[in-house]
Amino acid sequence: MSAARIALVSVVVVLALAIGGGIVLASIDQRALTERVVERVVASASESLGREVTFEGARGRLLPDARVTISGLRIAGRPGEPPLVEVDELQVHLRTWPILRSLGREVAIREIAAVRPTVRLIRDAEGSWSFEGLGRERARGAETEVTLARIATVDGTVDVIDRSAPGETAVALTDLDAEAEMQGRSLSRLRVRTALASDAQNLDVDLTFEHGREGVAHAREDAGLPPVRGSIALRDADLVRLGGVIPAGVARVLRGGRVDVEADVATQDDGIYELRGDARLSGVRMRGGEPAQGAMRVIARVDPESPETFRAVIERASLRGPGIELAGSGTFTAKPRSVTFEAYGPLLDLDVLLAALPEGEQRADDAPRAVVPAGVRRTLEDTTARGTLRFGRVVNGPLELEDLTARARLRAGVLELEAGEAKLYGGRIVASGTSVDLGPSVPTWTLRARLESVDVASMTRDVSGDEPLIGRLDGRIDANGAGASWDQVQASAAGSGVVELHDGVLTTGDLGAGVATAVGEALRLAGRGSASVDEVRGGRTDLGDLRMTFRIEQGSVVLREPLTVQAPFGAARLDGRIGLDRSLDLSGTAVLSPEFVDDVASVRPAGPIEVPLSIGGTLTDPQLSLSSEALASALSETALREGARALEQELGDRAGEGLRELRRRIPVPIPGF
Repeated sequence: MSAARIALVSVVVVLALAIGGGIVLASIDQRALTERVVERVVASASESLGREVTFEGARGRLLPDARVTISGLRIAGRPGEPPLVEVDELQVHLRTWPILRSLGREVAIREIAAVRPTVRLIRDAEGSWSFEGLGRERARGAETEVTLARIATVDGTVDVIDRSAPGETAVALTDLDAEAEMQGRSLSRLRVRTALASDAQNLDVDLTFEHGREGVAHAREDAGLPPVRGSIALRDADLVRLGGVIPAGVARVLRGGRVDVEADVATQDDGIYELRGDARLSGVRMRGGEPAQGAMRVIARVDPESPETFRAVIERASLRGPGIELAGSGTFTAKPRSVTFEAYGPLLDLDVLLAALPEGEQRADDAPRAVVPAGVRRTLEDTTARGTLRFGRVVNGPLELEDLTARARLRAGVLELEAGEAKLYGGRIVASGTSVDLGPSVPTWTLRARLESVDVASMTRDVSGDEPLIGRLDGRIDANGAGASWDQVQASAAGSGVVELHDGVLTTGDLGAGVATAVGEALRLAGRGSASVDEVRGGRTDLGDLRMTFRIEQGSVVLREPLTVQAPFGAARLDGRIGLDRSLDLSGTAVLSPEFVDDVASVRPAGPIEVPLSIGGTLTDPQLSLSSEALASALSETALREGARALEQELGDRAGEGLRELRRRIPVPIPGF
């Protein structure tokens, strides 16, 4: 037989089979076939998931390809929640030969394609997810098994909604295309392309499931958790749109930034899923901040049978930008939520971090705005953390620390410095035991600080722009209070302390000149107007060494013991308070030395003169007040005593001279002369 005849016969046979198949297909009851397909798919899904599955309609066709389209498919959510899954169209593609062979009584599904599905993953107030428990109520011995080769999703959406904290957060996967290849009932490969925090598809997932791989725990594969290997890539995702993924509401402070991730996924021999990847941050801007760049290496491990045991290790983390240059590493465990960390670098600007804190909620009764939002506080209360900090410079407004080393712990919302010290203005501060309770809407704090040889002039110059005091400060301060702003600190601070000022100098006033002015006024009141003293403004006062024991209350440092000040006029003993706003309210006694009084008034008292003294104003502009009346009285008494002594001396001298003259004139011996 020639080749032409063979070809002709082949064509005839094919046409005959096609015509015969068409006739058979035309004779099949399509409605009954559609009902069988719908019953199998819907019943299988409902019994497998343990949730009610409903649909709006279905239509079938046999030519040109056999398929049944189910419209309006819904998988119920939990009571009070929207559907877990909604699908515009579920296209069920059938194998043609089983239909022909059984005249429509046998159904074999080749592929299922979900067109425009929406999946809602909701976390409720108690922290449980809407998908938890799926499949646990599957009927034993169900005969609705569906075996297929491929499952596809076109133009899908996945919404992740978290209602476990105040202020609902959500993340969406959009433009979702997925393809799952099956081997019998088992998934063999999953490929996903979708848009995450982007207007275009930027997330690629390609996973291969290695059934029967040697060396992997078989019990897990028997439970439907086969070994997996593959890759995940995320490109150019917008950090601002990742609000529900970034923990503790940090996204609320982001104003810009992109993230890229490249990671490999593999199942280890112990059955644990492991992800190893690199993340890169670019153009990160927080509220009030400039762009920063960052990177990190992440190793995450999760047991598929208990995802809550998720654990991640962060290596080679870095963040660099205006005000921040840091690096570090750490670990995170999901349950119980715990963190370990090590952070170090040449610069940390706390103003950048404080400006980046999420804005607190303003209460309706006009109470102060919460420093830390409720959602962040709740996360911190459920988290334990411990780690170390090492920074070359730490800046907080005008204050600056150098060579900071600290060991910190977070427990039940309380952040405590177990150990901490730094260089502070040429000296050192040790703050071990200092803590902040982040649980209240306005944090409360406890300060435990020891100062060693701190340059007061440098500190005040940086804080307020002037140098009212010069000297070196040593001491200890134990205080507590609430709030982060200076107004809150002043209103709430309480505690005690002891400080010593060495080689102190008051640069904003000459107390000796002030006392001299008061002496001049006292001389005028005492009737010695010819003695005048020029009033001297400004100048400096050498204070020497001071020791001050105090308590802190109502916005002031209140002296617990009289403060003794050595000054050019003698000394002063003072009680009262010094405001945290640098206001002065001191009163006591001025002790004027005889030498000072003699220099000023040309009157030398037999001993020191004590007169009432008060100092008001501020450290920048101290106002000294001395009781002129009391000083005039003391000066008058001194003058009278000196006058009496002088008169007595003069009379004595004159009497002696007269007697001597009388002796010369009268030659009669006078006893004693």
